[in-house]
Amino acid sequence: MKNGVMDKRVLQEEPFKTVGSIVELFQDNMDDARRIISIIDEINRNSEEIAGA
Repeated sequence: MKNGVMDKRVLQEEPFKTVGSIVELFQDNMDDARRIISIIDEINRNSEEIAGA
């Protein structure tokens, strides 16, 4: 995370990599995985709006 922006690639790094990818972790409930990605996208959009203000 830097300047209020989170790169979704961090979900593929440690400590997440040890327990599996987001697809593996949420294979039985992809709605939760999509919700997590959506929240990250929203955080990133908010940081862009604030930076541009």
